[in-house]
Amino acid sequence: PHGHAPLGATWDGARGEWVRAASPPPDPVVEAEPAAADEELTEWRAAVGDEWADWRGCICNGPYHGSMVGCDGGCDNWFHFACVGITRLPRGEFYCEECKARREAKRRRLEAAASTPRPKPKRSAPTPRPTPDDRRRARTKKSGRRPAAKPSAKRLKPPAPRTRPA
Repeated sequence: PHGHAPLGATWDGARGEWVRAASPPPDPVVEAEPAAADEELTEWRAAVGDEWADWRGCICNGPYHGSMVGCDGGCDNWFHFACVGITRLPRGEFYCEECKARREAKRRRLEAAASTPRPKPKRSAPTPRPTPDDRRRARTKKSGRRPAAKPSAKRLKPPAPRTRPA
């Protein structure tokens, strides 16, 4: 009979009209973690609470509490969510600022090394080919004999045929 209510309004029967509320109704409370996870966390805190009471590992040097994240960069440091600006555990790996800087510096070094051209090996002067005289000298060194004198024209004639005694 009164039609559809405007958002956030209530029916005032005495006045016969819809009246807007002073503030919108509060949103329903949504649990941040399932109940089973809460129980597990509570049990874990009870088991390690005394052991970790004096532990200081965050950049703020504050005490340990359950809302902390460990760095996956190799430094083994742990941080309160608020100290590193997160509200829940990251889905993947988490790196603290120091480890991020170290990884970035390493990445830059590798890129620079990959993009720097390597010098080509210097070539030595080609080895000259041996001449006939060089070859003759080499044979002399090996055998220890002096090379024979250059044949004269006389020596180039074939020798006279020899006859066999009968």
